[in-house]
Amino acid sequence: KHFEMWFNYLKYDHKQYNYNEIIVKAKESKNLESTLDIIHLDVMRTHFETDQDNKRNQIKNVLLSIAYTYPDTNYCQGMNYISQFLLELTGSEEKSFDIFSAICNKTEYSKLTINDFELMKKYFYVFERLICIYLPELYTTFKRNNINANYFISPWFITLYTHSFNGNHTKLLLYIFDLFILDGWLAICRIGLMLLKFYQNDLFNMEFEELLHFLINELKEKYDFFNNNNYDKFIQLYNEMKLPKGLVNNIENEY
Repeated sequence: KHFEMWFNYLKYDHKQYNYNEIIVKAKESKNLESTLDIIHLDVMRTHFETDQDNKRNQIKNVLLSIAYTYPDTNYCQGMNYISQFLLELTGSEEKSFDIFSAICNKTEYSKLTINDFELMKKYFYVFERLICIYLPELYTTFKRNNINANYFISPWFITLYTHSFNGNHTKLLLYIFDLFILDGWLAICRIGLMLLKFYQNDLFNMEFEELLHFLINELKEKYDFFNNNNYDKFIQLYNEMKLPKGLVNNIENEY
């Protein structure tokens, strides 16, 4: 039912594609040979607790099918984490494809990597300006350490936080996907600002390498409310992080 709500909200007909036909055509496509090599390297970095070889193969199939179905969307490192989350969530290769396809078809996600990452560059600029406005002391810390926002938000945005909260945080990622499907990139920016605000006292005391490693790899390890699955706290912090759409639009126009 949860997936059906996503499909209904996005007005996406998940019956429009025959997944079994798509994966056969994708594997036979000469145009995807180089993409398959990149996907294979990424998937080999993806870890599963059980049945690892079979699940890696399923992820590879999903990603290859997405590349075939949306040829204008350049495959990008990190998409394997989305596929991993969807496979663990649904237990089905076909359902994972359907959800990923809906995201590519009905949101701006598929546009992130086209035209030399032009849309992603805009979001980098927007998010950097938001840090300056909402968290000026942290912004100063980043500048002192020669850290630009794109150093750490690229893996956040490309993976829709599935890299940061992989493992035993399925419910949290469900919240994040709900928010993204409802509010698009405004929600992704709000989550990022919320996380920076929550962790900023720790970040003040870190230098370049430690700071980046923490933001990319250790968000889920630091505090008890992630480890204890107390995700109500996450939603509370998100709701407290007000981000007017008009402000974001103004910054986009500035860009």
